[in-house]
Amino acid sequence: MRVVCFWNAEKSIWHTYMTNLSVESFSTEEIYLLYKFRWEIEMISKELKRDFELGKRYSSRDPVVKINVYTALIRMTISRQLYKKMVLSEEIESEREKFSPKMWSMVLVENLTMFFNLIRDEIFCSYDLSERIELLFRTLRSQSKRIVTSAITHSKILKYLVVSPQNGEK
Repeated sequence: MRVVCFWNAEKSIWHTYMTNLSVESFSTEEIYLLYKFRWEIEMISKELKRDFELGKRYSSRDPVVKINVYTALIRMTISRQLYKKMVLSEEIESEREKFSPKMWSMVLVENLTMFFNLIRDEIFCSYDLSERIELLFRTLRSQSKRIVTSAITHSKILKYLVVSPQNGEK
């Protein structure tokens, strides 16, 4: 066994790892990078299980299992792309730091119905959706930050998202 210590100057902390990888094969920096990526993979697995239901077994048949895995990966990929756009849309740099990928993942899953309803209405309805889109955007931004500055109630959101089927008015 080998104990490897690596100083992270950016965060001003020591990282300590116990490994069986030899000194001849891997430098301290390489060990640090390997474990950093292992941790990232672990966090992605945890997110896939927690937020995208990867751990749930709907069937033991190979094709169904593959579909579930691919569906979770696609959902996560879309989520990550939306997260990047959400963070980059924040104009104030200090506010960008408040966005948490973990919070975003949970918030997106909680709001997928509203998100998909907007997509459906954008395709099939003729009325203006800009107010509903802006409300969803503000809601997602607000809820995705570690410190939520303003509480948006579910009834307030529903008030803007419910559409009368007779006349198409909000």
